[in-house]
Amino acid sequence: MKSLIRRGLGLWIATVIVLVVGLPAGAEKFRPQDETARAPGFEAFKTRFMQAVKVHDVGWLESRITSQSHFGFGPNEQGVAGFRSRYHPEDPESSLWRTLQKIMGTAGSYHPEEGMVCFPWLYRRLPTSEGESRAVILGVDVDVRAGPGAQTPVQERLSWDIVEVLGREGAWVHIRGPEGSLRSGWVHADFIHSPMGPRIGFVRQDGSWRIQFLVSGD
Repeated sequence: MKSLIRRGLGLWIATVIVLVVGLPAGAEKFRPQDETARAPGFEAFKTRFMQAVKVHDVGWLESRITSQSHFGFGPNEQGVAGFRSRYHPEDPESSLWRTLQKIMGTAGSYHPEEGMVCFPWLYRRLPTSEGESRAVILGVDVDVRAGPGAQTPVQERLSWDIVEVLGREGAWVHIRGPEGSLRSGWVHADFIHSPMGPRIGFVRQDGSWRIQFLVSGD
């Protein structure tokens, strides 16, 4: 009897190990974990920053830019001039404000060794996978549709899943779902984000937080 119990216990432990450790990469979740409360003074700064974003306060935003702030990967994409050239902040059609609301509305990561805060949290935190363009579903029960449109059938719903990006059509992103899920489907761009998508970093200089970068792509 004791040997049967031991064998049964061993089988249960082995099953748990397989379920926890042996999960396929596609089955991973990547829920937001905000680390910014550990960054000195950042909470109050973020509140003020989001107020500026809400009212499109270009002047205040530019007061957070230094000559080292960069907004692209070229030689002329730094400082206030680079910011204006890249984002045209006073244009009513500028994508700047919507972009900032999206990425700053998520959790942020804190890198004390660099004195840096980054948004969204998945930038520099999402496990990399060679040969794949990975992204994270932003939210709970996000619709995955059969085609690139709100009128197409919902195939399933995902929550904070890591998926592979296959392509894009307008505002819709073609994905391959996690293991045990559909082979592919479409998610609206508002509900998915890639580490190489829009991202912002802040550094603390002379007691104040400043924009270090606001970029997209690689």
